[in-house]
Amino acid sequence: MNYLLIPPILILALILFVFNTSSFPLISPDEPRYAETAREMLESAQYITPFCNYIPRFDKPILFYWLELLSFKAFGLNESAARLPSVISATGMVWLAYLIGNLHGFPVIASFVTATTLGIFIASKLAITDMTLCFFISAALVFFYLGYCKIFYQKAQFAFKKRISSRWFISSIMMMGFGFLTKGPVALVLPLLVIVIFLLMQKSLREFVQNTWIDLTLGLILFLAINLPWYLAVHFETHGEFTKEFFLSHNFNRFTSAHTGHGAPIWFYLPVIVIGFFPWSFFIIPALTQSFNNRDFAPKLNLQSDKARIAQTVNFTLLWAIVVFIFFSISQTKLPTYILPIFLPLAILVSNWWATKFNATKSTSYRNQDAFWGLMFIIIFIIAADVIYFMFLKNKLATIQAGAFFVPLAIISFVFLAACVIAATAIYGQALVSFGFLFFATLACLLVCSHLVLRPFSIARDAGIKAFAKQLQVGHEVNVYQLHPTKIAFYSQRKVSKMGKKKLFDYLSEENTENERFFVYKTRHEANVKQGLAKIAEEREYDGIESQYKTIQSNPRFTIIQKIDLIQEDTSQVSLEQA
Repeated sequence: MNYLLIPPILILALILFVFNTSSFPLISPDEPRYAETAREMLESAQYITPFCNYIPRFDKPILFYWLELLSFKAFGLNESAARLPSVISATGMVWLAYLIGNLHGFPVIASFVTATTLGIFIASKLAITDMTLCFFISAALVFFYLGYCKIFYQKAQFAFKKRISSRWFISSIMMMGFGFLTKGPVALVLPLLVIVIFLLMQKSLREFVQNTWIDLTLGLILFLAINLPWYLAVHFETHGEFTKEFFLSHNFNRFTSAHTGHGAPIWFYLPVIVIGFFPWSFFIIPALTQSFNNRDFAPKLNLQSDKARIAQTVNFTLLWAIVVFIFFSISQTKLPTYILPIFLPLAILVSNWWATKFNATKSTSYRNQDAFWGLMFIIIFIIAADVIYFMFLKNKLATIQAGAFFVPLAIISFVFLAACVIAATAIYGQALVSFGFLFFATLACLLVCSHLVLRPFSIARDAGIKAFAKQLQVGHEVNVYQLHPTKIAFYSQRKVSKMGKKKLFDYLSEENTENERFFVYKTRHEANVKQGLAKIAEEREYDGIESQYKTIQSNPRFTIIQKIDLIQEDTSQVSLEQA
């Protein structure tokens, strides 16, 4: 292995993923939930039971909160620190791609493809568990396969002759343990499904267990040591409520029924993969076609042959991708980030395919025809996306921020179209040149996307809520209606009360002379709020709504009102300017 290349590749990946993470607010609803839970853990110094907005949160286990907690301690309460675990996990994915790609001489290609995959790039900038879970699942499978290859590449025959040992197997089980502590059973089920099916395909499951049982036992002990202390502690501390709600409601029920409106058809992940694996998704079919055409799927391959070794890696990564796709497709609850573990095996398959294109001679350059059509499909996709944007989406996006996405989308489209045209002209002579143009175009477009698309999108969704929350003073109370309270809770570092329609009228009519009170709601619910204010004004014979409340901010997303009877003329108001 060329160890000298690993540090610069990982440093570049870290810079790519950390770029711009501090420049835009946390995106509701998910990012603030995780950040606020870690912040309250830091505030209370209670590290067992997670609390979000000072209410027990049983959705996820503890490890991701601990990682955010350490990041907050090291770098302070800010967006970049909240997102650091995802940044490091994405960088770890690039490292894993290097490790498995190095088996067959394309570690740099595999690293570059993984780092510039759109789904991994975006997930690296979100303070949610999915990127970290993806790393642990992927690490468990990569470590297993590296141990498997280490043993069999050194054996003349495909058989276990004596007890074998590899630290990779122990490390694989440890990664499952950390994944289990990050998001629960899925981190154990998915890797085990892939590993067991792979060993059955190789007709070596029994021999593997018989001859690695010591390592498997040590791994199991470490798995339990990682998980049991906290799961037992939170079980007893919550009197069994966490165990019941987490394993039943947030795992079993999510898999068997749509949770919180996140149901979707069984084909949901097909377009998600096309977009999430962009631009490399247009080379998946050629890569799969090449794999099936080689027809090296028989068990007990002669692993002394380079061709057979590559065929086995293709078998393993293809199985990995299929299992992940089927597992999440049959799950009734679907979210785009769930499918992240499929991107590393796809990156390996596509990288192997590109590596074969680099080796094509002039006499065999016709074999690069599928690469040419892959580039053409990217061009078609970009043009089609632009047409859809201008014809159907422009007006809808304009409600977020008028014209905000026109310039960046034009830049991204131009760069990709120019790069693909140049790459297509070079594909038959120099496939490496074509790959280079596509890689650097993707890298440039991701940076543009981060700064000129993701950032303004987040700021537009925030609509001044961060600035409002950060400038609240001691004694200010905040209540929200039909709105997630955690962003305000995180930035204001206080509890924010949430109410439904039933409590709305009681709250609006409640007398309060002690604290200044603010009320925040989504502007689309303005009719309900005005109805409540009008009812109060009628009951109390007020001259008008404005006699009781004053609107201090209103935009298409959020409206903030404050009680006038608590506002003195000489009292400075909360500034709502962007920080």
